[in-house]
Amino acid sequence: MRDPSEFNPVGKRGKPVFCKGDPIDPKKRLAIQKKREREERIAKMNENPEKILKKLEDQA
Repeated sequence: MRDPSEFNPVGKRGKPVFCKGDPIDPKKRLAIQKKREREERIAKMNENPEKILKKLEDQA
C-alpha cells in the first residue's frame, strides 16, 4: 500500500508541492529567474555581435 500523502504532498509551509521535496524558497526562485534572464541576454548578444559592434561605433 502506497502512502496517501504521496499523491498530494505538502511542503514546509503547508502549501502543496507538485514535485518531490519542499517548495523553492522565493529568494532562490528569484535568483534562478535572474540567472536565466542573464543567460538569455548573453545568448542574444552572442547571436549578433556585428549589430552590437555597429551600435557601439555609432555611439562613439
